[in-house]
Amino acid sequence: MTTPDLSSSAHKSIRHGSALLPLPDKAHLSATYVGLPLHALPTPACLIDLAVVRRNCARMARIAAAWQVKLRVHVKTHKTAEGVREMLGKDGSGRVLISTLAEGWGLVRDGLVRDGFVKDILYGLPISEHKLDEIAALRAAVQAETASVEGSTVRLFVDNVAQIDALCRHESSSEQPWSVMVKVDHGARRAGLPPSSPALRALFEKISSTSRHVSLHGIYAYGGHSYSSRSASEADAHLAAELRAVLQAHQVARDALSPSSPSNNKLSKLVLSVGTTPTAHGASRALQSEEIKQLRAQIDELGEGTELELHAGNYPMLDLQQLATKAQPSLEGEGNEGKKPARMDDVAISVLCSVVGSYPGRGAGDNSAAVTSPPTSSSTAQRGDEALIDGGGLAFSKDTGPWGGYGHVIWPRSLRGWELSRPSQEHGIMTLRGEEERKSQWAFEGQEDQQPGAVKVGEKVRIVPQHACMTFAAHPWFYVVDSSQGGSADDDDFGRRVVDVWVPWKGW
Repeated sequence: MTTPDLSSSAHKSIRHGSALLPLPDKAHLSATYVGLPLHALPTPACLIDLAVVRRNCARMARIAAAWQVKLRVHVKTHKTAEGVREMLGKDGSGRVLISTLAEGWGLVRDGLVRDGFVKDILYGLPISEHKLDEIAALRAAVQAETASVEGSTVRLFVDNVAQIDALCRHESSSEQPWSVMVKVDHGARRAGLPPSSPALRALFEKISSTSRHVSLHGIYAYGGHSYSSRSASEADAHLAAELRAVLQAHQVARDALSPSSPSNNKLSKLVLSVGTTPTAHGASRALQSEEIKQLRAQIDELGEGTELELHAGNYPMLDLQQLATKAQPSLEGEGNEGKKPARMDDVAISVLCSVVGSYPGRGAGDNSAAVTSPPTSSSTAQRGDEALIDGGGLAFSKDTGPWGGYGHVIWPRSLRGWELSRPSQEHGIMTLRGEEERKSQWAFEGQEDQQPGAVKVGEKVRIVPQHACMTFAAHPWFYVVDSSQGGSADDDDFGRRVVDVWVPWKGW
């Protein structure tokens, strides 16, 4: 096998590796699956409820509007053009955050930049030099698509002076400065610099001295550790910490930048960006928090041009991890929003699987209890019963959360109480959740005390995963249903029909 010459002109002409990865054809998929009932789909199948997505997106838009901030939407959960359009809406900010350059190219290729939905793309990892050629090409493509839209560009994260050196060395920096956001770390310990770190001051000083090649756009804080929240008040405390972090970093920037530096002149125009799905929902309760109100007032005092931005990504879909934070306000109807945490009805993602094996009593350690005759439709399940489904780690991932298992059955209603507890690669074992877990973690109203039914070979189940982002990444396309189009999501005949198919952008 010959090692390819990556320096050849043929390889240089390939702008991005994701272009080499063919994606399924949406038109062909739609012709094949749209109109089919769920029971006719091949399994495992990743499902999205469009009605729930729209309710969740509308909730976040209301939060941003009430807080008078722009919303930057993180598209890495679903990685689809349709999902981005739902998140931004017709009057959205046009600001997105991407985790992979494949997502950026997808935004361009699928017309979201050309149509004006997307104007401002922030690449979500601190920049590495080997990606700069591709990012420069992506920036040029975005600007070519939006030539008449001022400020349309691709922005970068930085958290190290070596990254500034790399940006200055790149050939495109002499034509146009790179727009950067400095990432601060206030406890997530993923990327960024603590506001108290001397390295943060050095980074701002470096930006100041290289302002011809690098332009400071803003300061960004991400409280990923907010996923540990177990109440709305805990999530709100994480939001307050994000606000304190960007305020502290702004002061460091003010102290570090030269008075004559163009970057210093822009300090009154910096974007201060905060948020995660748990903390962004905390903005809905901001008026009840004296601390958050005071921090917001301090940001307003920085100058008319200083802008607070809210960012979040998982919120259209939610999952078991998000429900466990109890940070999202419910969508219970007019006048009741926010009085209770989000419920399972607010989760848009699920995975449809087929039951391929049933083993009553096997988990109790008595193999003789694994009866040879299948359970009847009227039988109830007992602790120790197990069942095998055709979805495992490659359909759900092996992410866990504070609630047990790797996914919880929500449909059919008679099987609520079962969970995916032992995933292998292509299949998984389902067992029963404990009675106390069913009562304390989540339950549909009126079913808290219901004993789950026994699982039958051949039936299908719908399971909500622990982590939507990882689950979506496992599937080549997503089947979209719309619970607002009549019928009941709890119909045990699985008669709800597919209304669309979304194809995610794959690769890096």
